[in-house]
Amino acid sequence: MKRRITIAGAGIAGLTAAINLAKRGYDVVVYEKSKNFGGRFIGDFQHLENWTYDEDVLEVLKDRGIEINFHYYPVKRMFFYTPSLKEVVVESRKPLFYAIRRGCVEDSIDNCLGRQALDAGVKIRFNSKINRNSVDIDATGPKKVSALGIGILFDTNLEDRVSVIFDDRISPKSYAYFEVFDGKAALVATMVRDFKNGINYLEKTLERFKEILDFKILNARKFSGFVYYNIPESARVGKRLLVGEAAGFQDWLAGFGMLYAVESGFLAAKSIAENKDYDELWKEEFLRKLKSSKVNRFLFELLGNIGYSIGLNIISFFKPDLRNLLKMVYIPNVWHSILYPVASVIMRKRFG
Repeated sequence: MKRRITIAGAGIAGLTAAINLAKRGYDVVVYEKSKNFGGRFIGDFQHLENWTYDEDVLEVLKDRGIEINFHYYPVKRMFFYTPSLKEVVVESRKPLFYAIRRGCVEDSIDNCLGRQALDAGVKIRFNSKINRNSVDIDATGPKKVSALGIGILFDTNLEDRVSVIFDDRISPKSYAYFEVFDGKAALVATMVRDFKNGINYLEKTLERFKEILDFKILNARKFSGFVYYNIPESARVGKRLLVGEAAGFQDWLAGFGMLYAVESGFLAAKSIAENKDYDELWKEEFLRKLKSSKVNRFLFELLGNIGYSIGLNIISFFKPDLRNLLKMVYIPNVWHSILYPVASVIMRKRFG
């Protein structure tokens, strides 16, 4: 038996690291402050983006040691709305992303990764806190609020669909969305500023979607979540490796951070098992992607409602495959490199 590895946090990043280390023969112990897997979620949906790799992201997860035993909903069609509620239907040949349940529900990614970890021999210590400075891997989640989402989860009568409104009056410098899968709906206002008025933005978001769609709200529960944007010089503090949002690894534009959680957890395990430099591994794998997403966030915030309308009208006219369009926007290029210093200086005050 190889040496013991301790991990703080049983989220996606922590469990990915634990699974891969256990498979390599390490004695892995994970400390989780909640009483079960996915304790900070209530069965709401998060999204696994499928546009930054040529291959399907589910195949990427398999390559990172993750079994696809959780339920997922592939999304190939979405309904975008301008601030004036003009509808623009966007589609792609391959899934844009996969919607995945979070929380302690049976088929959530949290529960399923937890079972994989236990099957691999990982020891989970629920209801346990540990000094982060004493662990090998820190997977304790976001430390600051860079962007906020406030929403309601409910049962409804609508068919599966994903609708998104771009309007700074209800979702400042972000987007509001309403998604339905198998009769479960999540309606969410996201924002990167003016957090104190989050409930008001949620109420306005509900009003706007009521103008578009006729739907029932049954068994409603409010929820909220936040993300942390950061591009660290180093994701290592002493012996401790920071993974997922503990390091700030997050998509700055759309806020789809699950893939970064998997990637960083996998690379942390690789660095320990193969005695490789963790910073070199993650920087080689996705530093340029992080920087590109920061530039994308900077450019998006310049648009405003007029820019959203113009952009969506262009998409409506040309009808591109949205996955291909997003791939083009996200792939690091020379313009990202030129604009990155400018974006960093301008956004430093708000995001650090």
